[in-house]
Amino acid sequence: MKVKDQQPYILDNELGSREEVEIDEQRIKELEEHDEQEDKKHNNKIIMFTTILIFTLTIILSVIIQTNKK
Repeated sequence: MKVKDQQPYILDNELGSREEVEIDEQRIKELEEHDEQEDKKHNNKIIMFTTILIFTLTIILSVIIQTNKK
């Protein structure tokens, strides 16, 4: 689950120390950046797969056309 989709962490009556809050905010930032990187990796995999598929189909089609010409 992505960090953006989760409910914010709410402290009941304690705000915690400033350091704890800063650490939590930094951790949330890191998790969001990691999620964005994972999304980019996934998109790159889809693009590569599609490119290879189109290339392969083009070669197969050209072979079929060449054999039918003879």
